[in-house]
Amino acid sequence: MSEEIAALYDTEGKQIGSAPRSEVRAKNLHHAATAVVVFNRAGRVFVHQRTESKDVYPGLFDFAAGGVLQDGEDPWEAAGRELAEELGLSDPLNRIGEGEYADAHTSYHGFLAWALTDDEPTLQAEEVQGGSWWPREELLRALEETPERFMPDTVALLGGWLAAEGSNPRVRRTTRGDLTAVRSLSLAYQGGTASIDDDAFARRFTTLHTSAHHLLLIAELDGIPVGYALAQDHGPGLREGFSVGRFHDLYVAPAARRAGVGRRLVCAVAAWAETRGEFILDWQGSPGAVAFYERLGYEADRRGDFADRPGFCIDPRTGQ
Repeated sequence: MSEEIAALYDTEGKQIGSAPRSEVRAKNLHHAATAVVVFNRAGRVFVHQRTESKDVYPGLFDFAAGGVLQDGEDPWEAAGRELAEELGLSDPLNRIGEGEYADAHTSYHGFLAWALTDDEPTLQAEEVQGGSWWPREELLRALEETPERFMPDTVALLGGWLAAEGSNPRVRRTTRGDLTAVRSLSLAYQGGTASIDDDAFARRFTTLHTSAHHLLLIAELDGIPVGYALAQDHGPGLREGFSVGRFHDLYVAPAARRAGVGRRLVCAVAAWAETRGEFILDWQGSPGAVAFYERLGYEADRRGDFADRPGFCIDPRTGQ
């Protein structure tokens, strides 16, 4: 079996070369790696123990699945590949960002993400010798009291994020288990008087939350669903250079307003839009929401036919 060829990276997140994995480890060359934190619907984090045969940090516990990028591999595709290989999961990834880590054992540019699953992990015996779901508070306490038991790079890159992730409100991608909650929120968005065919709604929900061209988010306060957002990427038109999309829905239950829920939903939609390259996302603001969007820094365009429902957009060409 041929040796894995790893991608060498600079500290700006760009590939600058490649080398055999054994050389990367022997010379501690700066490379790239992925890390994906996995939650279940109860908010627990999957923590696994590395096998004793691992070439770095054998036997330590880790709360992220990941590995080394191969030569020429897309970072986020690599993150999905590693998640599938280590834990047997194929859930959508939510990007956290990037970060740098270096010590005497490893040096890399990290691509960081999280995922929510309804499934039980299937462990890769060669790399993982065991694992279980930990309450977030218990994991954070263990990281503080016995940090030597855990992967130092994961703690450095993701420990602070993990501590902040559980704070209210929480926004995440929907899973199939959110059907009932999203249906209720959608009905409330329509004034509670709309008639919804349950089977048709279930089909639409399944299509949207599994689509690579849609973003369907749910927001929770103390674990209770209080809002949702929906955006769509329509893809490129005849003109080259950019794709266009639509921010369809944003709804927050009245009792949960002024708690930062709407802001977090919009920020999550904006972050998604920014990952799609040359992508323009537009929407119309309802009369009661215009001031909210303007407080977030978006400029209202009132040149259309409906001055009380101005247009807004996220356009990388203008920085808006």
